[in-house]
Amino acid sequence: MEDFSLKVINDVIFLRLTTVFVSVLEQAVIAPNFIVVDRVSAKSPSAELILEIALQKVRDLPKVLCIDAFSRLKQFKGQSGTGPIDPVTQTCIDTMRKIQKTGVNLGSDDEPKDKEDIMQFYDLAEYSDPYADFFMNSPLPRKPEAVHVQADGTVQRRSKWQYHYLKTFWGGANRYILLDVAHDAPDLSGLGEYGFIHANGQDMMFDRFKSRVQQGYKMVMLHNTGGLTQAFAAIRAAMLSQVTCPTPNEILNLIKNDATVSNNAWRHKFGLPEIHMMMELNQRAPMILRDTILAVDVMNDPSDRVLDTMAVVFNAGGGVPELGLGMAEQLCILTAWKRHLTLYENAIKFEQIADAIQLFTYCNAILTTVLAVLYALETASSDLAAALAALTPVLDTIQNDELSSGALDGVVEGAVTEEVNPLKGLAALEMTMVLLPIISALLNAIRSKMRPREKWATCYMAAFQIVNQIYDYRLRTNAYDPTPPPPKEARTAISAKLPTEDKKAEEGEDN
Repeated sequence: MEDFSLKVINDVIFLRLTTVFVSVLEQAVIAPNFIVVDRVSAKSPSAELILEIALQKVRDLPKVLCIDAFSRLKQFKGQSGTGPIDPVTQTCIDTMRKIQKTGVNLGSDDEPKDKEDIMQFYDLAEYSDPYADFFMNSPLPRKPEAVHVQADGTVQRRSKWQYHYLKTFWGGANRYILLDVAHDAPDLSGLGEYGFIHANGQDMMFDRFKSRVQQGYKMVMLHNTGGLTQAFAAIRAAMLSQVTCPTPNEILNLIKNDATVSNNAWRHKFGLPEIHMMMELNQRAPMILRDTILAVDVMNDPSDRVLDTMAVVFNAGGGVPELGLGMAEQLCILTAWKRHLTLYENAIKFEQIADAIQLFTYCNAILTTVLAVLYALETASSDLAAALAALTPVLDTIQNDELSSGALDGVVEGAVTEEVNPLKGLAALEMTMVLLPIISALLNAIRSKMRPREKWATCYMAAFQIVNQIYDYRLRTNAYDPTPPPPKEARTAISAKLPTEDKKAEEGEDN
């Protein structure tokens, strides 16, 4: 039952890892990003095998670069390390040397001659069972690593298959850099940002894993895959499980179940030094364990969360900041967000003031127009009534035949006396008509001095320019790109120079 349970667990973890790798490959096609397999300084047979299996399950292949060296293959001289090169390895070397002779210099327009297709040097199905009889019973193609040799002098059963897997060039890439000697390997840090995906990990990986954590490299640890990854992910989870970081002894007690999942030699030297190292890293740069070194649970986390975590890690700024900076990066981003919120709130207030002034101006103009019309109608009605009242005595005099010289003088004087106050009863309306233009002029003066609409536009635009700068900084693009492309002028100069050189070459051939 124990063997059956272990097989089920291994099958589930293998399926989950394959799913994660397929998702990473599909994301690399969209990004687009390079997948780099470095067999010179950081070979990992298990990861390379799962990656090669995942490549067969994707529809569109990403850019996969493999870096390897002939000097590595020349070490496969039998289990003793002193015999002839393994026949399969020698065939691989001879074939690649033959292809190398048909190549052309980089940048040359010459076409390679005698091109031929070559088949992959191994069948991937051969490695579906790492405990197959062929691996268990066949001698190793090279001298075993010291960490794989047990106390009785035998090689670990779980490590035998990888010596056969590594005895040729990797077959899953579509771009290769093949070196004569390993120390000629190029420095990939100058090509752009890069990060690491860690799963399991045993003795050969211990120093490399610890160094990457200490230097703050971008990495995603696949928790529940065992090995070193399990132990370091457990330390990180224990440190972040409480508001105040636990003491080293408390962390050691919390991780004892996860740190002892392996029986390899690294377990005997893993403990308080690694805990103190990560505690010091957390004190110096708290954001490292939250943005740069993250862990995902391959057994419980869905694939989209795994991809989101990887996107966060690979877009974050890698490396440990200078001593004393602490949370400077986080405080810088928080300060930028505060300035954005301040400008945004001010923009809202200025917009409200501008809208209120504009609305009141519209209402004042409408009210002034309406009152002006009413006032004109009321004035005309009053004038008509006054005129009719003044003509009444005249009409009476005419009807009584009393019209004679000077007979209408008293009547006219009475009519004039009645019109001394032509706006009688309209004092309030008249006052309103006087005040409305004054209020309108006051509002226009306030608007011209405060300029709330212009301030709204300025604050609003500045607020979102800060947001743009924040995301440029977090994504390391534009002005914050550590490896920007050459300026346009330089590219133009190079493109303008090439035809001239070609022309000189043609003239030299003619001469």
